[in-house]
Amino acid sequence: MATTTAGGTFALKAAPSTKTYYRVRFASTDTYEGCVSSVIWVMPRAKVSTPVAPKVMYHSSSRTVYGYLWPRHTTHSPVRIYRWRLVSGHWRAYGYVTPAVHSYSSYSKYSLSMHLSHVGTWRLRAYAPADSGHAAAWSSGYDYVKVK
Repeated sequence: MATTTAGGTFALKAAPSTKTYYRVRFASTDTYEGCVSSVIWVMPRAKVSTPVAPKVMYHSSSRTVYGYLWPRHTTHSPVRIYRWRLVSGHWRAYGYVTPAVHSYSSYSKYSLSMHLSHVGTWRLRAYAPADSGHAAAWSSGYDYVKVK
């Protein structure tokens, strides 16, 4: 329930966890005729954490990189980890890898045994592509790794 202003506007507070449709119905009064709005849909963003990687890795071995995704996702590939390496003062993109995702009660955990083949400084960032219930979202930051 919400009350409209004299100009007919109103506010509705809602925090859906997946794509949600709303339709607003205005009740009639002695002065105004009632009506129903068209359908309005809200597409919230998933929340994906910044990947967690060891601060130092070795180019000859793999190490586990992990993070979290809210709310719980059951789609096949809900997360990508993008990789960049610092080359001559510029970040060079090395594409992304798709980690395994395991669902828990209200969230999912993503993890991957990652191999960074070149020596130097790397940065990693997680991305959750759009799906039927959520808009696309990037992690809030990068994790930096030194490869020896």
